[in-house]
Amino acid sequence: MEELADSTGLVDNSELSDDAYLDGLRNYRQKRRSDTISAVREAITRLKTDGKEINFNAVAHESHITRKTLYAVDEVRVMILQERGEVAKREVETSSDPDMQRARIVKLENKLNALKSGLRAIRAELLRDF
Repeated sequence: MEELADSTGLVDNSELSDDAYLDGLRNYRQKRRSDTISAVREAITRLKTDGKEINFNAVAHESHITRKTLYAVDEVRVMILQERGEVAKREVETSSDPDMQRARIVKLENKLNALKSGLRAIRAELLRDF
């Protein structure tokens, strides 16, 4: 792509073809994405070296990248979750494997039943007090 820069260094997009303009936008977006990923990798390395906790806030502060961006870029989000040890847990929770789904349903039903039992006990205690 030939850049048509004036003396100020600004590119005059009016003379670019649509394809050249879109290619420029794609290249810019790809560069920003790769810069973001590199900055996050470096931030995680620094946090690990310093013995600090790795979470979205810490990585955002260390890399000077917004939390919104950290969550929005899939590769970055997975990187941070892996460092926190949460990817395997989330994969189980969102798995499309029927056996995993059944196991998750059973786990949630057990949790629900325990909560219902606790609620019944509290209600019974309240009734005794009156």
